[in-house]
Amino acid sequence: MKKYVILIGMFLLCLCLLSCETDEVTVQEDETEEQSINYIYEDTAILVTMDTGEKSITFQNVETGLRYTLTYDGVTHFNDKYGTAMSAQQVKCGVVADISFNKDEKKLLSLDVSSDYFVYSDIEFQEFTKQDSRFQFLGEEYKLDDFLVISDGIINLEKMELSAGDVISVCGKDHTIYSIYLQSGHGYLRLDNDEYFVGGWIEVGNKIIRSVTEDMLLTVPEGTYDVLVSNDGITGNKTVTIGRNQEVTLDLGDIDVEKKYGNVLFVLNPSDAELFVDGEKVDTGAPVSMEYGIHQLICRADGYDTMSSYIKVGEASASITLTLTKSDGADDDEEDESESSSESSSENSSQNSSQNSSENSSQNTSENSSESNSGNSSENSSDSSENSSDSSSGSSAGTTSTSAKVYIDGPEGTEIYVDGNYVGIAPISFTKPEGSVVVTLRKNGYQTRSYTIQLEADDKDVHYSFSDLTEI
Repeated sequence: MKKYVILIGMFLLCLCLLSCETDEVTVQEDETEEQSINYIYEDTAILVTMDTGEKSITFQNVETGLRYTLTYDGVTHFNDKYGTAMSAQQVKCGVVADISFNKDEKKLLSLDVSSDYFVYSDIEFQEFTKQDSRFQFLGEEYKLDDFLVISDGIINLEKMELSAGDVISVCGKDHTIYSIYLQSGHGYLRLDNDEYFVGGWIEVGNKIIRSVTEDMLLTVPEGTYDVLVSNDGITGNKTVTIGRNQEVTLDLGDIDVEKKYGNVLFVLNPSDAELFVDGEKVDTGAPVSMEYGIHQLICRADGYDTMSSYIKVGEASASITLTLTKSDGADDDEEDESESSSESSSENSSQNSSQNSSENSSQNTSENSSESNSGNSSENSSDSSENSSDSSSGSSAGTTSTSAKVYIDGPEGTEIYVDGNYVGIAPISFTKPEGSVVVTLRKNGYQTRSYTIQLEADDKDVHYSFSDLTEI
């Protein structure tokens, strides 16, 4: 009997111990679950950069500007602004997203692109306005957030590193922009064996028209272009591909030096308008013999806005019609008939450059009128054409101050180019212009970089010292 009592007692003791262990495990599991919940955080943040190799994303809080980096894996959930699942490769930097993450492990758990923020893509950048605090696009002006993010998805960029012609996307809310993502950037074009063409013209696609200077270095939006160089009746065509942040050298040594001329018949409206070609007044009563290549046209008449544009002569004969616009205050009934245009028709070939005249003349009207009034001298023509061509390439410097200077203090030993023209080795200074200019830094063995700076119309000297170039 005692034997049975002992066995029953031992059985009851085991049940009691098992019950205690079960309760303890349950408590531990509850504590672990509570701890796990405590370490899950939520945030609304901008995607700054993304490293697909390391599977990491750097975020920035939209309100505080605080940055942090999280990793992701195959179980991280990604959704677009419509709630549709997407892969990590489909995530675009520059967007604002609602995220959840484990703070202790720095692991991203979910990412949902926010539908509260707008995103506009494929915008051609020109410049910031009002002391770099605002940006205009689609006909409206937007404020730049104090913690504005500018990125190409791999590295952070400064405002000055955006160049006219870059293609960007912007993300914001109401009328505030929180991030700018660089979709398509720019590279650099250098000419080699260009001695014959110095003083002539270079056209890079429909993007840039510039006077050729010695040792020039042009900032060009990335892409593939037909390049035309011309001087004194000699022309040459090349095709070039510009990569982002890459410097490309174009050799002009194999261009056949043979002068060619074309006869261009100009029809002016009004008929008493004056026409200047490369700064020289021409008689439009008969076809004008013009060397092959790029030429600047300035057409003006009393009571009308002055038209400044470029044409490319590349055929034996062509006809171009230039119609001026009535100045403000002119008869409204005649205003519709005098819209600025530049129409062209080629008698022998549709490849002549009057198309360029049509495209450019609508963009260059009264802005250059003050400069073109003195178009009788080739020097003034050069100044006018330079300003107009700068506008085409997105870097236009206005009038130049006679006393103030711009000092480029560093990095020391780098070649300095202003709007593509070589000015010397840093530290260096140059006369301060008014408006927007592009400062390019170059050094053998290092990656070329450019900065767009805005200069005020005053007599104050300004100093710039840029970051060291990255070694290639």
